[in-house]
Amino acid sequence: MMIPLLLLGCVGATDSADAQEPPSNQARAQALFEQGLEALDTGRFARARDLLEDAVILYPTASLAFNLAIALRGTGQTVEAASTIEALLEGRFGPLTEERRQEAESLLSAVSSEVGTLRLSTRPRAAVLVDGVERGHVNDTGELTIAVSAGERVISARLSSGETGQAQVSVEGGDTVDVSIALRSPLDEAPLPSSGDDDSIVESPWFWVVSGALVVASVVVLAVLLASPGEDAVFGRAEALAP
Repeated sequence: MMIPLLLLGCVGATDSADAQEPPSNQARAQALFEQGLEALDTGRFARARDLLEDAVILYPTASLAFNLAIALRGTGQTVEAASTIEALLEGRFGPLTEERRQEAESLLSAVSSEVGTLRLSTRPRAAVLVDGVERGHVNDTGELTIAVSAGERVISARLSSGETGQAQVSVEGGDTVDVSIALRSPLDEAPLPSSGDDDSIVESPWFWVVSGALVVASVVVLAVLLASPGEDAVFGRAEALAP
């Protein structure tokens, strides 16, 4: 995937969101910005993302936000990239010239084509995770709609009581996928004892020693009952057999 690199100028040149920010923060953000651009140039998108995220925290500007969106797109985080561009267009990182607004809108259009939608149905109030990251909770009607990056996604749902469920889905950009997840208790999934365990008990020499002792004891008890009169718990008296 080709990632366009549009720089929108340097940090703090014309688009600072807060002109009163201490110069030290601006200088640190500028250094992170330059390192982030170098990482983008060499295709190290995760590294660029981390650097630009730190820079935006120090000194939020339109230039930083725009290039952060490019880095997020490069790592496959298209939902986060789209959210960053939307915030940029809303003016949360400072005013935009018409030319820069057009560039941001063009990038948003490209990123949005790489985002799909999941319509999830499961137990009410279950927490929903996409690729291990929590994205929200199912409402009281058992439904949740979320935007996800296109591709193979692992969707998990869980209740605080312990029931869990999971599904793997393939999402295309611009498509909506319906997913239903049944939740089960961990006890429902406990494995039954295998036949190998039973065989190992039977094959143990101690099993045969104990079994032999029980057989001998049974024979002795039976012989005593047959040799002399006694009280039978069920039938009353048990008479001895004649010789």
